[in-house]
Amino acid sequence: MFYSPDKFNPFYTEVYQGMEDYAMEQGYTIVVSRHFCDEVVRQRRFDGLIMSEITNDNQDKITNLGIPVVATDYNHSRLSIPSVGIDMREGARKAVSYLINCGHTNIAYVTDSDSFSDQRFLGYVDELRNNGIEYDREKVKIQLEEDNMYEKGYNAGVNILKGNKDITAVFTFNDAIAIGLMAAINEGGLRIPEDISVVGFDNILASHYTIPPLTTIHVPKYEQGRECAKMLINMIQGKNESEVMLHTHLIERSSVRNI
Repeated sequence: MFYSPDKFNPFYTEVYQGMEDYAMEQGYTIVVSRHFCDEVVRQRRFDGLIMSEITNDNQDKITNLGIPVVATDYNHSRLSIPSVGIDMREGARKAVSYLINCGHTNIAYVTDSDSFSDQRFLGYVDELRNNGIEYDREKVKIQLEEDNMYEKGYNAGVNILKGNKDITAVFTFNDAIAIGLMAAINEGGLRIPEDISVVGFDNILASHYTIPPLTTIHVPKYEQGRECAKMLINMIQGKNESEVMLHTHLIERSSVRNI
């Protein structure tokens, strides 16, 4: 079973494809749910569970299931849950480094996380400071209210246009937020990248088709899915697993200009 509550994030479509392909090759079937219920897992006698989100509310239930569990990109030190992680902090540093190398120093960050231990936020701050740029809390736009990532980005773009005239570039938590942000910028009468540059994160399929095409950080989503399924099936078969860490790279398109 694969549990993923974020139905509006296209990231998990590719993750699931990787899981399903590997599972089918090994004679297993993946069931997907947006709602985690430990009783349902027990009643249906799933062989194992892949979790995309582990919270304070569900972590005790997970550890008491008595079946193998794999997490996607989770800091699992307290729970000792094997995971297939992606070095998000490294990816954020690559995004911000690219913007700085293009001449940008007034760089905003748009996120849907209010955690200042989030790896992408930490990478953003790392790279600013590594280049002698003072971190400005006013340039971090936290969007919590909306469920839809595109709407989060759109509303952040409206706010940036209203109050942050000095910003020349924006780095976003993911591509869906970047796409919503770009819509707001275009509607506001500014041009991308002539007036403001945008870098996303994830390299979802839609990022190829924005106007202009979105520069972004490629995350190996399909590979993450395959590795999660492989790890879980190995555990079902009695093998020990711990952690796999995957890496990112920059996809340069047309949404950033040199200044």
